[in-house]
Amino acid sequence: MKYKIIIGISIVSIIGSGIWCYYPHQDTDKIAYKMKVPFPGLYSRCISSLARIGTPEAVNILLGEFHSGIPAHRAAAARALSKIGWQPSNDRERAIYLVAYGKYQDAAVFGSVVIKPLIEEFGQVKEASVRSQLSVILQKEIGAIVQKITEIQVSADIEEGSSGLPRIVITGHLLEGEKPDDSSPYVRGDYTTKERLEAKVKYRIYDIYRCIFQVIPMGGFHSVVVRCNHGVRVQEAPFAIPGFGSDRVMTIFETSLSLAGAQRLDWQYATLSDV
Repeated sequence: MKYKIIIGISIVSIIGSGIWCYYPHQDTDKIAYKMKVPFPGLYSRCISSLARIGTPEAVNILLGEFHSGIPAHRAAAARALSKIGWQPSNDRERAIYLVAYGKYQDAAVFGSVVIKPLIEEFGQVKEASVRSQLSVILQKEIGAIVQKITEIQVSADIEEGSSGLPRIVITGHLLEGEKPDDSSPYVRGDYTTKERLEAKVKYRIYDIYRCIFQVIPMGGFHSVVVRCNHGVRVQEAPFAIPGFGSDRVMTIFETSLSLAGAQRLDWQYATLSDV
């Protein structure tokens, strides 16, 4: 009998909570509280209620959702804010607003400020066509930043990591020029030894990591891989004429730094040995 009473009270309590949550309140504080309750359709109802109320308090709550890291919440808040007549006040808000509406190409004109919302969108979207579109834009934006700061020719690609989270792969000839050498990757300029070449490459890679984690918001990514390629002229025949052969690209150095590892470093004072 005791257990039946407890079960009955629990059922009544759940029903009462449901009625209270779905009841159309005008109090913005109550609506903000109800938005956190994971009942079906309740979040959308709360957003619609805030748009209908339209007071400064309601707008502030919607702006909080608009700046959240959840793309679905941003999109719902953007639609509600547009109904009220709200307009973005700066480039960052305009970029977030356009991403929330799926206008990724339009958002890309705002440069680096759009990278974070695009990364978050990339982590949430499941449609292959949309992910492909986001990937192309992210590669362009991230690649432009890396190339500008390090002043080297690189490419930036977005790949699916083993953890399911995307990773950035930076690939390029990290030394000056791309003309293949005649016999080995170690005979260009000052890089007459393997040690000198690797020292130069490691510094370039460190420079890339430093600029990426200082400038680019990396929240939605698992890791950054930097791969150094180098042009090599290979002579297949044992008695080939010097200077002739096939030009190939070989990877001479590759490293990976996870987001967790990067966050443990103070990039203002980090050194090459930290990476």
